[in-house]
Amino acid sequence: MAWVRSPVYFYNLHRTYNFSRAVPSDLRHRFPKRKIKVSLRTKAESKTARSAAALSDRLERYWDSLRIKPDHEINEIEDIRYNGLLLGGLP
Repeated sequence: MAWVRSPVYFYNLHRTYNFSRAVPSDLRHRFPKRKIKVSLRTKAESKTARSAAALSDRLERYWDSLRIKPDHEINEIEDIRYNGLLLGGLP
């Protein structure tokens, strides 16, 4: 059985962990930036790993929904923030 490493979407900046994820190439035209970056507002690496995994999963589901509705005209970054995807509700 082969061991597969999961991708890491967080990094430590000024003693606080942050999340960073590249926007998929097929959705880049819908976002103002190539990466989504947000502070996870924690200094604990154990909490960071759970929060980053949950946020990554939510982003994947959100991006999948955008692919299903390609003509959906919204400002994606604001939609993510208002739905609590980036600014709250992290485990």
